Amino acid sequence: MDAVTVPPGHRGVVWNIAGKIPKKTHSFLVEDGERGVVSHTLEAGTYYFNPFMKRVIPVNMRSHRFDTQKTDPIRFPSKDGFEITMDVVIEWAIDPNRLAEVYVKYVDLRGKAHQGLKEVLRKSSSSQSKRKGLLGYFSKSSQTKSSITVPTPSSPNVIACIVEKIILPNVRSFTRLEGSNYPAIDFIRGERRIAFQNKFGQELVKNCGREGILIRSALIRNVSPPDEIAKPIREREIAIRNAEKYKKQMEREKQEKNLAMEKKLEERQTLVTQAMASQDVARVNAEKKMAVALTLAKQELEVAKKQYEAAKDQAEAQITEGRAKAYVIYQKNKAEAAGLREAASSFGGGQEYVLYLFNKKIAPALSYV
Repeated sequence: MDAVTVPPGHRGVVWNIAGKIPKKTHSFLVEDGERGVVSHTLEAGTYYFNPFMKRVIPVNMRSHRFDTQKTDPIRFPSKDGFEITMDVVIEWAIDPNRLAEVYVKYVDLRGKAHQGLKEVLRKSSSSQSKRKGLLGYFSKSSQTKSSITVPTPSSPNVIACIVEKIILPNVRSFTRLEGSNYPAIDFIRGERRIAFQNKFGQELVKNCGREGILIRSALIRNVSPPDEIAKPIREREIAIRNAEKYKKQMEREKQEKNLAMEKKLEERQTLVTQAMASQDVARVNAEKKMAVALTLAKQELEVAKKQYEAAKDQAEAQITEGRAKAYVIYQKNKAEAAGLREAASSFGGGQEYVLYLFNKKIAPALSYV
C-alpha cells in the first residue's frame, strides 16, 4: 500500500485502474469497482491504496485567477469594423460536486505524460481503447500483459486544461459575438461599456456553470479601440467631463456664495435677536427696578403718613398739655392777682400796699445808730 496525500484546499479524483468493465460505456463516470474515474472524490487527508488498483490525483479547489494581460489580449471586430482589444480578469473555481465530471471531460495529459499515454494507447489492442480521452483507455475490455506505467496529469495541468477548454473559449465566443453588436464608440463611453461588462459576467457565469466551473468575478479592463476614433472621442469625452466639472464647480461656488450669504443673514439675525433680547432684558430690569422703587416709595409714603399722624397726634397732645398748663398758670395767677387785689384794697390802694411790702422787705435790714 502506498500513502497518497491530498493537501488542504484540494480534493482527490479517484481512478480505478483495475476492475470490471463499466456497464454504461457512454457515461463519463463509472461506479465503484468499475474501471475508470468514479463520481465521488476524496477530501483532504492521507489515504492508502494499491497503486496497481487505484490512482488519486489531487486537484486544487481554491479560487484561481485568469488574466489575459499575462497571455494574449482579447481581440474582436466592432459593429463598424474597427478592431477592439481588451483584457479580462476572471476569478473562478471548480464546482466540488462536479469535480470528477470536469476532470474526465476536459483534462488531458500534456508533455511527457501525454507521450506516455500515446504509447499506452498504441500498445493497447482493445477497440474501446481507441476512444478519445482518458475514459476510453480505462474502460477497455482487455489490457496488455506487459508492465505499463499509467501517466497522471498534475494539478497545474488540470487548471490549464480548464482555462483552455472552458473559460477562454467562452470568453472569446461572447466577446466576438456580442462585441460585434456594439459600435467602437460604445467601448469608450462608460455607460455602454459597463452594460457590456455586466452582460459578459452574466453569460460567463451561466455558460461556465453548465460545465461545472464557478465564476466568482469577471472584469473587463484596458479596452483599446483604434486611435483614429479613440482620440476624437476621448477628447470629446474629456471636454464633456471638463464642462461637467466646470458646471459643478460653478454650482459649488454658487452654493458656497449662497451659504455665505445665509451664514451672514443668520449672523445678522442672531445679532438682531441678541439685541432684541438685550433690549427686552433691559426693559424687564427697568420695570423691575421701577416696580421696586415704586414699592419702596409707597412704603416710605406709608411710613411718612404714619409719622405725620404720630407727629400730629403728638403736637395736639403737646398743645393740649400746653393749654392745660397755661390754664393752670392762668388760674394760679388769677388767684394770686385776686389775693393781691384784696390786699391792695385793704390798704386803700395799690401804692400803699406796694409801700407796705417794700417796707416789710427792707425793715429787717435797718438798724439804729
